[in-house]
Amino acid sequence: MAGNELVRWDYDASVVWMRPRVRSWMSMSTEILPELKRARDELSRDYHGNRYSRVGNNSHPKTWAQYCEDIGITKRYANKLLADVHKTSLSSEWTTPETIITKTIQLFETIDLDPCSNSYTDPNVPAEQHYTVDDNGLTQPWHGRVYMNPPYGKEIDKWTEKLRIEYEEGRTIQGIALVPSRTDTGWFRGLSAYPRCFLWGRLRFSEYRNSAPFPSMVVYLGQSVGKFAKIFFDIGDIYARIDV
Repeated sequence: MAGNELVRWDYDASVVWMRPRVRSWMSMSTEILPELKRARDELSRDYHGNRYSRVGNNSHPKTWAQYCEDIGITKRYANKLLADVHKTSLSSEWTTPETIITKTIQLFETIDLDPCSNSYTDPNVPAEQHYTVDDNGLTQPWHGRVYMNPPYGKEIDKWTEKLRIEYEEGRTIQGIALVPSRTDTGWFRGLSAYPRCFLWGRLRFSEYRNSAPFPSMVVYLGQSVGKFAKIFFDIGDIYARIDV
């Protein structure tokens, strides 16, 4: 197979054409996403309005399409990858905004566990204990005050169900979940007994240039509902279910 030959890979219902060195959509994302994101963020325009990337050789800038082609992916799917990262667990870069962390610490005083941490050595959330993707927090014991920003892909229902069960069975004494506000899902209804803050606007995760393409909410599991409302009321609307 020639080194430049494009190979067909299936991702969901889409067809992706990429270089043979990229083994799969998942490996592609983890290998090139930081570089791709940096290149996209450093786009500039010449006097004709064309967009160029300054990454690499500043004296010979390339168009965004040329840059994407050089690393083995079309411009269309480079843009798709950068958009889809908000909806999946492809990258650990998409970490909790500082405002949410600060308010969670105000509420908990100490975060005992982050079961969806990005790192042991440089964690985004300052918890006493961290589980990373290598630990698979779904299979680990949870305890104390838990903050969770789970992967937003197909397994999100397993994470929200795990948090609910751990709290209802008494192993977790308080919990916060930062999740998309997807009212049409079963996992959303599974948390309906618990108060939540529907955040105004769209969050910006990590250092990503654009806001997320979906609204977010913070769900609280615990007995300090009044304190939760008092701390989070200035960034969203607080709602609780009324049982009739």
